Amino acid sequence: MGDKATQRIFKSLVMILVVTVMPWAVYMLFKTSLTYIKLSPLELWYAGSIIGYGIIFASIADILILYTFSYKRHKNMLIRTDIGRKRVC
Repeated sequence: MGDKATQRIFKSLVMILVVTVMPWAVYMLFKTSLTYIKLSPLELWYAGSIIGYGIIFASIADILILYTFSYKRHKNMLIRTDIGRKRVC
């Protein structure tokens, strides 16, 4: 298959894709279904704003996904190797 680093990168990219694409897909389905429901423009704006928060959350979640799947392990590895070394001044 592949080494573990490649698998972690692939897993983080898949998660970013899912977390980013799903709110957009839900938003499009929501907007399409709202055209058949008779709502006032203000109600449409409120509904669109609420669904838009999911898209904002998806953008923020990309940072958390990258940290969880890639950077967290690398940071811990650097801390462990740095603690194990003795510094000579």
